[in-house]
Amino acid sequence: LFRSVGIVEEWNAVNGDSNYSSVSLLCHFDGPNNSTTFTDNSSSPKTLTANGNIKISTAQSKFGGSSLYNDGTTGYITISSAQFSSFNFGTADFTIECWLYQISFSGDRVITASFTTWASSVNFYFATRAGTPNVLLFRAGDGLPISLVGNTAISANTWTHVAVSRVSGVTRMFVDGVMQSATHTGSVNIGNSTQAVGITAANNGTEGMTCYLDDLRFTKGVGRYTRSEEHTSELQSPCN
Repeated sequence: LFRSVGIVEEWNAVNGDSNYSSVSLLCHFDGPNNSTTFTDNSSSPKTLTANGNIKISTAQSKFGGSSLYNDGTTGYITISSAQFSSFNFGTADFTIECWLYQISFSGDRVITASFTTWASSVNFYFATRAGTPNVLLFRAGDGLPISLVGNTAISANTWTHVAVSRVSGVTRMFVDGVMQSATHTGSVNIGNSTQAVGITAANNGTEGMTCYLDDLRFTKGVGRYTRSEEHTSELQSPCN
């Protein structure tokens, strides 16, 4: 199986990702239709818990024939606070990325988030915002010292690669490999509060997104992207 992922490097140790040991979460969302079993293919697998109407779907996929589906009502995945150390980025480099197929846009909708009290106690908040155009958001740190709003349009019912990456204190967002205009420079501590992590909704179940999601990856200690690049490479990436 070959995956056309461009700036996204090879996804696992088998295919030679030199940063695989730093990958703290790797979800291909492969499996039979309607399954609620979600597997973390990182080197230190986490337990992913299904909440509400969240499931594997074969109706859409970027790779592998299936993806995660959320109908945007009650569904989301949580990773417990007991496993939060893998998502405590501190002031170091990091990358969060995935392939997103958002079905509808309304307000702010979460890709992945971890916070206690908005906005005074926030680890990270990666989301989209409805508008003209629909754009990517990233907010992080207590009091939201990092608050980035994208400028590249995200279309409904289209697979789009989205990423946020911090390298040497500079946090940047990318949409289909295009670096967004807004950046942040500074060593903000991301992870002051030990909290659960939510996927396709916040960790408290709010702001659920109606979407399909594929190949979600967190990399702790490594910022993978620093500039706009095109999605042209064909990289071998077997589903695990």
